[in-house]
Order: sequence, then structure tokens, then C-alpha cells
Amino acid sequence: MPKSMKSKTKILYFVDILEYGGIQNFILNVLKNIKDTDIEILTLDDGNNYPLEKEIEELGIKVYKLNNIWIKDLFSYLKYKKAINNFFKEHNDYKMIHLHSTSKNYYILEVAKKYNIDIRIVHSHTTDFSTSNKLKKILGTIWKKKLLKYATDYFACSKEAGEWMFEKNRFLIIPNGIDSDKFIFNDKYRKEIRKEYNLENKFIIGNVARITHQKNPLLLIDIINELKEKNKDVFLIIIGSGELENKLQRKIEKYNLEKDILILKNRNDVYKFYSAFDCFILTSPKEAFCIAAIEAQINGLKCITLEDVLPPEVKISHNVEEVNNIDNFTKEILNSTRNNDNIDIKRFDIKEVVKYLEKYYQSR
Repeated sequence: MPKSMKSKTKILYFVDILEYGGIQNFILNVLKNIKDTDIEILTLDDGNNYPLEKEIEELGIKVYKLNNIWIKDLFSYLKYKKAINNFFKEHNDYKMIHLHSTSKNYYILEVAKKYNIDIRIVHSHTTDFSTSNKLKKILGTIWKKKLLKYATDYFACSKEAGEWMFEKNRFLIIPNGIDSDKFIFNDKYRKEIRKEYNLENKFIIGNVARITHQKNPLLLIDIINELKEKNKDVFLIIIGSGELENKLQRKIEKYNLEKDILILKNRNDVYKFYSAFDCFILTSPKEAFCIAAIEAQINGLKCITLEDVLPPEVKISHNVEEVNNIDNFTKEILNSTRNNDNIDIKRFDIKEVVKYLEKYYQSR
């Protein structure tokens, strides 16, 4: 068969929701760059329609959404299991499934095995369960054993994410690749964004993260409040969304910071904002990878985080500063300067990552 006539490898990707976030952005970047692989997406339904769903469909990618299926209790979990079975009854011609999710979705791999999908990849994007509920953590640990039982291939975004999920099992590290050229500092973007939001003369602090417990966003407000009490003319832009939005907004109002903070949701032009920022801060207690930190460093921003948050693979420059309290956060923010020295970003370039992924898919 001529090379041009060769049929493409058909793969199903699963992710809980298609809301803009680190995992979803990685998937989007793969879809935009992969050529000889036919990928379809399966996702759950939390009741929202996200712009990313449409963006992926506009690439010609089929998105299957399990309508009204979201795991929140035992009853919904039983509905979820039934929906997964029904899906694979109709859609089981995949060479492999690539799961971008936590252990609660092990059942997808179990059913995929039943329908003779022989290659079942688990991709770890985290270093802990995204809950503090003890019962849910116990269930997660039980399900993790099932996940490892039904998976055939193990991927992780970092060494720490792999060791947490797969323990003593061998795994491949697949960096979360980005379109690195888009994140290089651009003065045109800087002027454009600052003019649009009337922030030309402000010192802008940036945060790009989901507004969830896992990202600890309430600490951002404490940091800004501390700076304002010191009479510092700073402005915070948060790009993200999540279940803590209302709680975050109430805290902003409590400190009367409405004029000092802007929250933007579901942007597909986040790359422009890095050039408008003067520094970048992360308040997560732990990150398995953190693609936003890579993007910030490429842009030349000082990236300020809590201690021991970022894995070593993500510290690709001298622009990362680790602190242990709010006072040190504010000191580092006020001492921030942009450093646009060249950074070796080849291993994080999405084209290189996709080249490796596609070769792997074809060889299995």
C-alpha cells in the first residue's frame, strides 16, 4: 500500500471536561500538530458548554460527550458506568485509548479491554488526589490499583507524577509540549492588552490557573491585599475558571479589591497576556508539571511559587523564585524584573513532543 494510502491509527482520548486548563491545552496542542493519527475525544458532561469543545470540533476532531453524566455520588457513578458501556458498544474500533484522567475513571479501561481495545494508556498529570475528603482518597487509592491493572502503557508529565501514580512500575515521561514561539515576549501584545484594559501604567501580576482547591487561588487575594496595604500600585490578572469562582469573588469584595483584580475565563489567546505581565505567581501547594510556568519562563517573566511546588523538569531558567510566606511573595514581586535570556526549550516544543508521541502510537 502506498504511504499516502496508509490508514491512520485510530485513538480515543478521554478527559473529564474540555475546559481550558493544563491537560486540555496539552491535548489541544497535540491535536493541532498530529498528522498521521486519527484521534477522537470522549468527555463527561458537567452541565456546561465550553468554548474549547467548539475549538476542537473546528479542527475536524469528533467529540463525544456523555450527556448529563458527571460523577458526584454513588447514583451518578452507576449512571456513568452504564453510559461507558453503552458508548463502547457503539464505538470500539480504536487501536488504543489514551486516558488523561485520574483513577476514578479506571472503569473506562476495564470496558475498553472487554471490547478488545488492546492498548490502554494511562497518562498521569498529577501528584495527588484533587480532594481533601478522606473517603474519596481511600476510594481513589483502591481505584488506582484497578487503573494499573487495566492499563497496558504508563505515561507521566513528570517524574514525580509518574512515581505517584505508577509507584514502582516503569513509565515514560511525556513533557506537556507547547507552541513555544507564541510565548516569546512580544511588545505588540504587551501594548495591545494593556491598552484594551486601560492598564498602561500598572505593574501587572499574572496568574494562569484553574480556580479550584488544587490551585489555592484564595492566597492570591491575600498577596494582593498585602501589597495594597503597603500602598503599592499593582494589578492582578487571573486567567482561569472553576468551582471556587464565587468564593474568590467574595474575598475580593471583602478586601475592596474589585478595582485591582481582573478575572478572565476561557481565553484562547492567553499567550498574549504573558507579554503584558510584569511577573507571574503560582499559589498551588503542588504541581505535577505546570505548563503555565514553562510559558511564563519562555516569556522572560520571573515565576514566583511556594517552595517545592514545581518539579525539576519545569525549572528551565533562573527565573523561578521559591518563597515560603506572603511577606516573601510580596518582596519578590516588588523586585521582579524581566529576563529574556535565551532558554533551551526544544524538549518542550509541541512539534518535538508530537513527533515522539506519533512514533510511539505507530509502533504499538
